Amino acid sequence: MCGNSGLKIVSDWAWNVISEHDMTSLVPTIEWCPVSRVPALMAFIDEVWKTGHVLGRDASLLRWQYQHPLLPNRLSVLIATDSDVILGMLGVIFHQFNDHGTRMPAAMLATWVTRREKRAAGLGLRMLNSLHASDVKVIGCLGADTKTTVPICRAYGYAVLDHVPRFIKVFDPEALSALLASASPASTGSQFEAWTQPQPTKRLSSSGEVTRVTPWGHHSADMWDECWHERLAPHLRSFEKDAKFIGRRYLAHPAFVYTILMACDPSDKCQGLAICRIEQVRDRSEKILHVCEFLAASQTAAHALLAAISEIAMKESICFATCHFTHEEAGRWLEEDGFRKENPSQPMAPTLFQPLDFRRHSLNGVIWLAKGRPTAGALLASSDFYWVRGDGDQDRPN
Repeated sequence: MCGNSGLKIVSDWAWNVISEHDMTSLVPTIEWCPVSRVPALMAFIDEVWKTGHVLGRDASLLRWQYQHPLLPNRLSVLIATDSDVILGMLGVIFHQFNDHGTRMPAAMLATWVTRREKRAAGLGLRMLNSLHASDVKVIGCLGADTKTTVPICRAYGYAVLDHVPRFIKVFDPEALSALLASASPASTGSQFEAWTQPQPTKRLSSSGEVTRVTPWGHHSADMWDECWHERLAPHLRSFEKDAKFIGRRYLAHPAFVYTILMACDPSDKCQGLAICRIEQVRDRSEKILHVCEFLAASQTAAHALLAAISEIAMKESICFATCHFTHEEAGRWLEEDGFRKENPSQPMAPTLFQPLDFRRHSLNGVIWLAKGRPTAGALLASSDFYWVRGDGDQDRPN
C-alpha cells in the first residue's frame, strides 16, 4: 500500500469530502468536480481518454453515473486542475458493501486518466491516494486495464480476479451462426468456440410451492427490501442491492430500459429478483439479452425467474442471453437452466455490440479491503461473493 500523499479527506458519514483548506495549498488542486464544470470534463474525456466516448458526448449519462451522495452540486469525480485546466480525473461510484448483513462504505473506480505529460509526476496516484485516505473500507474496479491499472492496484494491496465468469444461453442457433459468420477471419481467427446449439435444460427441483413472477410495481420496493435484508443479505457478500440501489441504478438509468422481475411465494413474500435488458446489435437484426442481476433466496424462486427470462427471450426473438457475475450457487442454477459458463481462453460470442466488436473483451476485476490483501483474496474466492458488471460502469453504452 502506498503511503498518504499528504491529501486529507474529512469523514462525513460514510462518504468523504476533500477539505478546501488542505486542497488550496496544493498544486495541482484536487477536488470533487463541480457540476458547472461538466462541459470541461466532457471535453477532457474526449481529448485525453477516448475520442467519441459516450461520457464525452452524453452529459446526462455522465451526471447520472457520477452522482455524489452528499454534494448535489458536485460529481463523484476527483479532478486535478492547475490554472483551471483539468489535468486528470478519477471517477468514483460510491456504494455500500454488504458482508453477511454488516454494511460498510465502499466505492468502485472508473474512468481514471491523466494527461500524458503528468503521469510521470504521479498525479494519478495522488488522486487514488486521496480516496484511500478516506473511511471507505472496500474499493473495487471492473474492467481494469491489465497493463496499467492492474499493476498499480497490485502494488496498493488489491486482490485480482482475472476473469469475472460469463454465462451464455443460446436461444436462436441460426442467428448466432449468422452473427459469428459476419466476422472477417482477420478479426476473429479461431478465438470463438464453434458452439451454436442450445444446451439441454436440466429442470430445477421444486419444493411444490407455486411461485409467481411479476414485473416491478408500486409495492415492489418494500417487498424487495424485506427479501434483501432478511433472506439474501445475511448469506451474501456483495455491494448493496436494496430498493434504493435498484431504483438509482436501473429504474433511473438515462439510456437503458430494464425489465425487473420479482419472484413471490404463495404468501406473497418476495423470494428473488432478476433484472435484464435487450440490446439490438447495431446495423444488424440480432438481439442480445443481458441478465444484469440474478438474486434468489431459493431454488424454486431461481427456477421461476429463469423461466420468465426464457419467455422474454423467446417472445423477443433473442439470439442469446449473456450474464457476467460471481456466485457459485446462482451459477449452478444458470447452468441447470441451459446456460454455459464461458472458458476465458475460448470465448463463445462477442461482448460489445455498438458496433459489433469481435475483439476479445474478458471482464476482470480488482478489489481492496481495509483489512488487507489476504482478506480481499479470500473474498474473491468465496462461494457467496456476488459481483456483477452493473456494480461498476460496465453496463452502459459503449
